[in-house]
Amino acid sequence: MLWQQEMVYLDLETELEAFKSPTRKDHNDGRMSQDFEDIMFLFEHRKSIWKEMNDCDSELKEYLQEEFTRISLHPAFEEWVDCHAGFGDPPATDMIINRIQEFLGGK
Repeated sequence: MLWQQEMVYLDLETELEAFKSPTRKDHNDGRMSQDFEDIMFLFEHRKSIWKEMNDCDSELKEYLQEEFTRISLHPAFEEWVDCHAGFGDPPATDMIINRIQEFLGGK
């Protein structure tokens, strides 16, 4: 269990912090950000990530919920997700958005 928490921390929290960082190219622009693309890749291809996020300690889970709430409220959020996850058959865009909303408790 501890290793899963460490993986969530290493994979998601570091990418989220990089995505927000003003020193990173295309920070806070999900269409162009490599960091946001990496997060979408995790969501699309690592099926265990959703359980890992739900099972992590409360402090990390709260952080992730705050960040994904902030990101999901952006007017271009769906476009951001689609830019990186909309190419499969079927596209993963709806699955990712729905799973994020579930993680946020239906917000």
